[in-house]
Amino acid sequence: LRELDPRTGEMKRMFVRDEYRRRGIARQLIDAVETRARELGYDTLRLETGDGQPEAIALYLSAGYRAIPPFGPYVGNIYSRCFEKRLPPAAPHIRQPM
Repeated sequence: LRELDPRTGEMKRMFVRDEYRRRGIARQLIDAVETRARELGYDTLRLETGDGQPEAIALYLSAGYRAIPPFGPYVGNIYSRCFEKRLPPAAPHIRQPM
């Protein structure tokens, strides 16, 4: 996770080894990055993947990301596929009575 601007983060370099795929690990990683992004005050999360990664593209779409034009260093790269998701606000921490 890296900052693009004070309200937008970018998810970078997510990878699950072949032998661990199809176990929900990638979804857990996405959830963890999204949680951390909200904690950091981001309301938007972006990512880039290659057009030769159909499984990744399907995962991101199923996780609520939508296709956007290439951004930043990916502008002009014909192989880049970029996505974005608006994040819901972080849930407030509610103290439990002791």
